[in-house]
Amino acid sequence: MVIRFNILLFCFFLLFGRTANSHLIFADEIVEKQISAIQKVAKTADFNELLTLVSSSVFELEDGEEVRKALLAAKIKILKAKFHHPGIFATVLENDIHLSNITMRRHEKSSTGWILVRAGFLECIMNQDEDSFCIED
Repeated sequence: MVIRFNILLFCFFLLFGRTANSHLIFADEIVEKQISAIQKVAKTADFNELLTLVSSSVFELEDGEEVRKALLAAKIKILKAKFHHPGIFATVLENDIHLSNITMRRHEKSSTGWILVRAGFLECIMNQDEDSFCIED
């Protein structure tokens, strides 16, 4: 009886091991892919597509063209990214100068599955004369 149970358990393990296709997902990889996708779309000036990757609340900082230019100018280095309910919170360096934070959330209409909902680096680029925008809590 014990031998049969062990054989069944072993078969279950083999079956489950073959059907499960899982791998670790790291928040920083998701952020890198999202920033890359945003910058690629920003080059096309397709604002409708850009709005699927960047929240309209980010565009309220300035007009859409200014935000697009800032997205293209930004050189983002991710220092630390972590899953933080309900999305991802990341600390970044922008052009190796400004420390900033970004926040991303899941979004079903986005081609990447994510949307940028907060981007301190955009405030830094567009408000160079105001240090308070560049370093966030």
